[in-house]
Amino acid sequence: MKVKRMFIAWYWIVLIVLLAGGYFLHLKRYCKAFRHDRDALLAVRSKLDKRSDKEVFEKHQ
Repeated sequence: MKVKRMFIAWYWIVLIVLLAGGYFLHLKRYCKAFRHDRDALLAVRSKLDKRSDKEVFEKHQ
């Protein structure tokens, strides 16, 4: 009785490696953009907090 071995052609391996590499690079770029957006939003928020703190301080004097 012969046992059939599963054979994966070289082009399937190349395709899987390319897809995995592309997905990794996409996630890396997406996370970098997300970090940039988050930092920009936090900068605006801290600027607004400082402005409102300054206004509150001036009202109480």
